[in-house]
Amino acid sequence: MALDYTVFAGTADQIISSYRNLTGKVPQMPDWAFGYIHCRERYDSQKELLENAHRLKDEGYHTSVIVQDWQWWGKYGWNAMQFDEGKYPDPKAMTDELHGMDMKLMLSVWSKIDKNSEVGRQMNAAGYYIKGTDWIDFFNPDAAAAYWKNFSERLLPTGIDAWWQDATEPENDDLKGRMVAGGKIPGEFYRNAYPNMVNHTVYNGLIKDQPDRDPMILTRSGFTGIQRYGAINWSGDVGNDWETLRRQIAGGLNLMATGQPWWTYDAGGFFRPNNQYSDAAYQERMMRWIQTAVFLPFMRVHGYMSRTEPWNYSEETQANFHKQIELRDRLQPYILDCAKKVSEDNYTMMRPLVFDFPGDNEAMKQQTEFMFGPSLLVCPVTEQGIKSMRVYLPRYEAGWKLFDSTDSKIYNGGAYVEVPVTIDRIPVFVKADHKINLK
Repeated sequence: MALDYTVFAGTADQIISSYRNLTGKVPQMPDWAFGYIHCRERYDSQKELLENAHRLKDEGYHTSVIVQDWQWWGKYGWNAMQFDEGKYPDPKAMTDELHGMDMKLMLSVWSKIDKNSEVGRQMNAAGYYIKGTDWIDFFNPDAAAAYWKNFSERLLPTGIDAWWQDATEPENDDLKGRMVAGGKIPGEFYRNAYPNMVNHTVYNGLIKDQPDRDPMILTRSGFTGIQRYGAINWSGDVGNDWETLRRQIAGGLNLMATGQPWWTYDAGGFFRPNNQYSDAAYQERMMRWIQTAVFLPFMRVHGYMSRTEPWNYSEETQANFHKQIELRDRLQPYILDCAKKVSEDNYTMMRPLVFDFPGDNEAMKQQTEFMFGPSLLVCPVTEQGIKSMRVYLPRYEAGWKLFDSTDSKIYNGGAYVEVPVTIDRIPVFVKADHKINLK
């Protein structure tokens, strides 16, 4: 047995740059994608989605993207690529109304299709399913082309702006023992490449059929080279406890080290307690998720069987929520500068400390602290009820200042410091000799 290896050498940024030059550069993402993305599981009608969109706007929650999660197909069957007109009578009018509020729409579209739907019957008759499943065989170019043809003709005319390619991996071990590429190769062996085939189909289809737009795609899974399709990974259906939050941050930083620059999580946790609207302890925890999400490549709130809109929580939480969305909006010039560097210079926006401070042993020990762009050091709060926390400030000659604070004290780098923690912010530091471009 022989194995081939590819070795990349250099600094962290040089290694990632070489990797992307080999496996695919990151295309430009639309500017609006970096604002606040509001999602919940789920809106049940066009009327409900628009009512909440208007209220978000009217109450000053600056929302760039609102998301329609699954089941919009209703009576037509799973991912039928057809809105149930009983609940969504005019998808194009819905999108137009959102655009009138300076808001974009993201739609959840799956990689499996109900075989009893109109599209499903076409795909089944042509042999485009992975045998014994409801998943489309994206390894078969003809099947992928047929999927895109339906996608393009049925969904693009609605004017929808962004696409959530949910479940881009066959669930329930559905590739085990099955063949793909029209029955030519073992699916289990190539299973990790399946999400790339899905995103390849959708991304290239969008580039071809909407050449005047930069695609935005959210995908649950990816494989080597997924970044060349401009795909955003998120971490799937996670819990909401403190340990999960800690692991999410560490996991995101590990993903950054693989060369994939676009990542987010379900801020607040996908699975939430039944009493989330009255549970003060959960709301404090939820806000720590959201406060950290301000400094992720993409800020997105989501929750299972949840009304994630701010007004469903306490007045204190609503005010806190508003402050975080406002901060994300103010940071847009800085974030967009970083995003441009990702596409043009192979940069990484969410940065493990080892990227910038490779000789600092204490910095390399940190599991949740990270750099957000070249200037901001983010120190997430991952404990309940604390009034102060010990953070490590990496070695930096000019020192550090608290970001967005009236405290002008300069803290020396290469040391642990105790900093106050309030309910409405997490500690974020800025390099003392850097000026942040804010809105």
